Amino acid sequence: KGLNGKQAAWASKKYRGHCVLPERIFEELAKAKI
Repeated sequence: KGLNGKQAAWASKKYRGHCVLPERIFEELAKAKI
């Protein structure tokens, strides 16, 4: 929730196999400049 398509794709690759994205997902996205 709150992710755009590009962010969601990046997150799903990075956290493949995890059921729930970490709370810090937005921090990680900011670091990756996505």
